[in-house]
Amino acid sequence: MDIVYDALNDSSCRTYVIHDKQSHEAILVDPVMDFVDFYLWHLNLNGLTLTHVVDTHTHADHISGSAALKELSRCEYVMHRSSRVSGVTWRLDEGMHRLGDIPVGVMHTPGHTKDSLCLVFPDRIFVGDLLFLDEGGAGRLDLPGGDAGEHWDSLQRILGLPERLIVFPAHDYRHCVPSSIGVQKTRNVFLTPRTRDEYLVFAKSLGYGPAEWMRDVVRLNEACCLADLQAYVPPQSGNCCENSCESSTTTGDTALETSIPHISASELRARCQGSPVPILVDVRENDELVGDLPALSNIIHIPVGQISERIDELAVYKQKSIVMICRSGKRALRAALVLTETGFTDVSVLAGGMLAWVQK
Repeated sequence: MDIVYDALNDSSCRTYVIHDKQSHEAILVDPVMDFVDFYLWHLNLNGLTLTHVVDTHTHADHISGSAALKELSRCEYVMHRSSRVSGVTWRLDEGMHRLGDIPVGVMHTPGHTKDSLCLVFPDRIFVGDLLFLDEGGAGRLDLPGGDAGEHWDSLQRILGLPERLIVFPAHDYRHCVPSSIGVQKTRNVFLTPRTRDEYLVFAKSLGYGPAEWMRDVVRLNEACCLADLQAYVPPQSGNCCENSCESSTTTGDTALETSIPHISASELRARCQGSPVPILVDVRENDELVGDLPALSNIIHIPVGQISERIDELAVYKQKSIVMICRSGKRALRAALVLTETGFTDVSVLAGGMLAWVQK
């Protein structure tokens, strides 16, 4: 079977069309009301028959296009069994299913919403808002049905899948290139190794923007009255509102970034020549410690993905001044958060990382 995957929408909301090259049957994943005419044009242009539309969860930041597509194309409207959306025609349990001619694995992954699901294919996974890419983090956890503990449980299940699977989220606010679960483990703060209790502490540090209008969108998507769906426009411009689903750890002036001190390269140089000398912890990968950005002298090297499991190696420095270092500062910030969550009292980050250090 030859399955073809394409990403649609020139916006932060991502819709995917998946089709069987032989039968020309197609699935649309997370369609947006604003683009329904475009989807139908695209399907017709490519000679595809729409058999199923899938919402990975009840959307809160935009009006789903699934109800309209169901009416216009007579396709099945698919969501997880726990969904409260009234227009759904097929409510899936977890397991293997065939959507027309296309086999797909379904995982129930609550946390962002109660009805969140992931679609698993041999080389990729469509994760909805369970996880975004890189600094995008993950979908917010404060909307109806959001639960930090369930989110941690679901992320652990994703981490148990083959690391080669490429992650495709329902949003991309930062123009990221989809990459594997293995790569996301090194780039995404939500995948930093933590116990469930540590994750709950981390989740409490997240901040969110206004959400009342999003609760209105949830109610409309659940009621699934096509006339109301087509008429509604949120207070922000357009149906897709930039960054509305992101957690605040992923945006510029966040609670996370402001709670961890940053020091400049010149300040760190001065402190390294004084007394007491700070403890330097470099969280880059092994192959990054050579070349144009070599490791500093007398560092402790622990890759960011191993910080939680090797934190005992730093216990003797718990009351000392520690400076976390990486290439640009982002991974060091993630590692610093892990340390502060576990009782380290004086942790800072080298602002700009080694890129700033090598600039004279």
